[in-house]
Amino acid sequence: MKKLIVIGALALTTACSDDFYYTPKMIEVDSETYFSCGNLLTMNDGLPYEIKFVDSHGVNHSLKGIKHLHISGLSEDEIKLACPGTK
Repeated sequence: MKKLIVIGALALTTACSDDFYYTPKMIEVDSETYFSCGNLLTMNDGLPYEIKFVDSHGVNHSLKGIKHLHISGLSEDEIKLACPGTK
């Protein structure tokens, strides 16, 4: 079974429990960098990964077939730059 990623206001129904992260987070996906500025991130455990998130402009992203995924926290200064208006 595969689990899915949910960030911000997007929700997906899954058959497994998800790993949860509070955002904002920096997301590195197959050599591209994104910033999630929603409230919550959930992710699957297996390859290929799937991820959905809301960026700082309120745009929904849906990425599938991800081979390399790294999620990291942001310092307070990085949050101010990447996600203005986020406390």
